[in-house]
This record gives sequence, C-alpha cells and structure tokens, in this order.
Amino acid sequence: MPLITVSGGCFCGTEQLARSVCRTFARQILEDTVLVAEVAKRSGMSENKLRTILHAGSSVFNRFTHFRESGIALLKLALADFMKLNSWVCSGLAGFLIPREMPCVLRVCALAAMDYRVERAMKEKGLSRRRARRRISKEDGTFGSWTSYLYQQGPWDPGLYDLMIRMDQTSTVEAALLVEERVKQVSMPSSLSLPGAIEDFAVAARVELAVAPFAKIAVLRQGSGIAVSARNGCVTLTTKKHVLLLTGLQEKLKCIAAGVPGVMDVKIEVGPGFCKPDIYRRCGF
Repeated sequence: MPLITVSGGCFCGTEQLARSVCRTFARQILEDTVLVAEVAKRSGMSENKLRTILHAGSSVFNRFTHFRESGIALLKLALADFMKLNSWVCSGLAGFLIPREMPCVLRVCALAAMDYRVERAMKEKGLSRRRARRRISKEDGTFGSWTSYLYQQGPWDPGLYDLMIRMDQTSTVEAALLVEERVKQVSMPSSLSLPGAIEDFAVAARVELAVAPFAKIAVLRQGSGIAVSARNGCVTLTTKKHVLLLTGLQEKLKCIAAGVPGVMDVKIEVGPGFCKPDIYRRCGF
C-alpha cells in the first residue's frame, strides 16, 4: 500500500478529496496543522513561527538565522515518524517535503478552473467576487512560492504529481475512485523497502538539521545551498551553488554529517548549478 499525498489550490475541493480518500482506505488525515503542532511540541518552537515556514516566503533575516532550513528539517523528521505508520493521507503543503525519488508514493493534485473556485469561495466564505479572486490569487502565490523553493517548479507542474484531477469536472466520490484505481497500479521496487526508504528520508533530515547551523558561516550566507540525500545509510551532500573555500567547506560538512546517528558513509559532490564566477560577477560590476 503506497503512501498518499493530496494537495491542490484553495477552493478546489482538496480537503474534501483527502477526507474521501481517507474513508476509502480507512486512514486518518494528516494536515499541515497536525504536523506543525507535533513539531512545536517536540522542539518548543511556536506554531505560528513554524507555520511561516510553509505559508510565507523566506524572510530577509533567514540568510543570517537559516531558521527555514532548520524548521523544514524538523518538519521532515516528524513527517517521517507519521509515514512509518503508513496510516495517514498527507493533505496540504507538507506532502511536498517527501522526496520525489521516494518509491511507493502516490502524489495527487486537485485543481479546478478559476471561475469554479471563485464561485465556491463566494458560497463557502460569503466573499464578494472581487475578494474571492484576490484571496485565491494570494493563496496560489503561497502555494507557488513553496513548490518553487523546494523544486524550482510551479504548483501546477505535472512533474510534481502522479495523478491530477479536475475537481470542477469530477465529483469527490468519482475522484476518490480514480485515486483508488491508481493505487492499484503503484508498485514497490524489490530493491528498496518502504521502511528503508522512510528511514533514509529521516537520516537525510537529521543531517540537514545538523548542517543548518553551520550555514550561518559567511560562505553559505552568500546564497549557497546544500542538498542532502541518503540511501541505506550512505549520505550524499551536494553543493548546489558557488562558495568560497570549497574544500574547507566540504571537509566541515563531511565531519558534521559523519556524526549524525544512522549515517554509515558520507560523500560530497558538486551539483550542476555550481560554477566558479569570474571576478567581475562577484564584484557586481
């Protein structure tokens, strides 16, 4: 049985679809609010501050504090614990934290035409047509900022999903049946178990959390990024952007990652986005 995530725009019927899928597979719904509350309880951070990670763009202060990177790592760790039970349908933005390469995950997107969404917002929230359209545009902007931050893709990019359903052309019951049919087609590769994949996800999140404080050092504060992946305890850290003193940075990252529980081996790589800028670009002429 695969893990299931359901996401989509506001007033598309996303929440109703997620709950219908839960009834179909006798699962509970895992909304962003539940995950945020769990992380707040574990970490002592306020729920309001954690919500800004999902629903607001990066603050100008994030380049100094790297709170968003640390918060995302904490959300991933809590999400991994929920995933291990495999009794949840993940509804909301948090489902995008699950790596796209993770096997046996069905990613569902609910979408609808703007006119349908406006009419639904007017009916459900008592909004004027103008205010309904403005609210939808604002929330779509938040949705897009999140997917762009994680994947450099828009929220409606087909590459982010396994199944996209037009809720303005499909009833909630029919949409849940489409999900049920698609679940039957999802298979787990024999080379990797779901529990193993989830544990790798948790290990990578622990490494991200360990590396985040180090990102306050100047070389990372200048816009660099570190991507972390894990497979069978072997962790790969990829430097995605140019940094000064690359060799020293890589050795420091390797030392930090090696001390994280569950890490068996560490590799450091340079990503395709890494390039050594010339002196003119760095000086901003």
